[in-house]
Amino acid sequence: MQVLYVCCGDSTEFSQSHQGESWIKLFLKMKDYLLVSICDPDLCEQGLAILHNFLTADSIKFQVYEDSREIYSKSLELLYQGESNLCKDKFLEYMNTRVLNRLGSGDATPSGDNSLRKFYKGLL
Repeated sequence: MQVLYVCCGDSTEFSQSHQGESWIKLFLKMKDYLLVSICDPDLCEQGLAILHNFLTADSIKFQVYEDSREIYSKSLELLYQGESNLCKDKFLEYMNTRVLNRLGSGDATPSGDNSLRKFYKGLL
């Protein structure tokens, strides 16, 4: 996971649109591991950061949505059937801060990636 995080943990790495096909190939090879990592207390934080970068990269996000929907749904079931409160808390924090763009007061900011919100709405 650490090697993947070094490669994919920085969202600016995805800005090179001519590398979109390579990023998709990497995602397809690693998606099972990546999506299950959200259930592991040692990996969930890095896994969510990497996943977020794939889900928000303009050049590949719609293909990532399509290719991850089924296994991501199963991973979330596994997460919430499991016993790791740390992973559940990290996922909730991710949803509130990165997906819904909520501030400490609970108010949503007007900015954000609407397609990401739609993806999660359809997933959950």
